[in-house]
Amino acid sequence: QIVEAPAVQGISQLGPSAAETAAPTGAESVKPQPGRSPEAVLDLMRTQSSSPSAQEEGCRKLRAFADTDAARDRIARAGGITLVLAAMRAHGSHAGVQEQGCGALLNLADNDDNKARIAAEGGIAAVLAAMGAHGSHAG
Repeated sequence: QIVEAPAVQGISQLGPSAAETAAPTGAESVKPQPGRSPEAVLDLMRTQSSSPSAQEEGCRKLRAFADTDAARDRIARAGGITLVLAAMRAHGSHAGVQEQGCGALLNLADNDDNKARIAAEGGIAAVLAAMGAHGSHAG
């Protein structure tokens, strides 16, 4: 039996799970459950910055939350781009953090202001570093 680490348990309860963020079966998209917010995920990412599992899950949640232009803007204003890049830099050898970080940046970049912010904060270099370090990773 696999027991999830305590650091991840807190963050995994905030927002949609990996199963919930899979491609929708109908025309509707999956929305985060009420009472859960990107800000709560960002707060946990800040307090658990040394945990690669928490950072991976945080990036996964942000990736899911960034499904509308308003949400992408909200996440960026709350420091989400900076935190995703910090997670990727701090956990460069962790393929899961890199994969989910790149995915979060991809979704956040579907906004012109965020594209500029990601580039200005070194996001292009971070993505290239992730690709170079984890080129054989299936994700």
